[in-house]
Amino acid sequence: MKLGDKVKWTSSGTEKKGTIVRVIKRAEEIPWRIARKEFPNHKTMFDGNRTLIGYLETYLIEVIPGPKAKPRLYMPYPKLLRLVR
Repeated sequence: MKLGDKVKWTSSGTEKKGTIVRVIKRAEEIPWRIARKEFPNHKTMFDGNRTLIGYLETYLIEVIPGPKAKPRLYMPYPKLLRLVR
């Protein structure tokens, strides 16, 4: 998957859809620091202190819940993501 791809996944029985806005390599900075630095107007919906163990890449997904809502950033397990066509 790559930057800009539209994806969906299920979490807690709810399907979520969003756009990949950042690809994080395993050796990069801590994900929540990247989120705070690069996406200061987003609500962070994860507590990731590091990339997910066992994955070479993880993704920050932007979800916009409504026209007036603050955008949200998620970091789901990559194996749960499915491309939206």
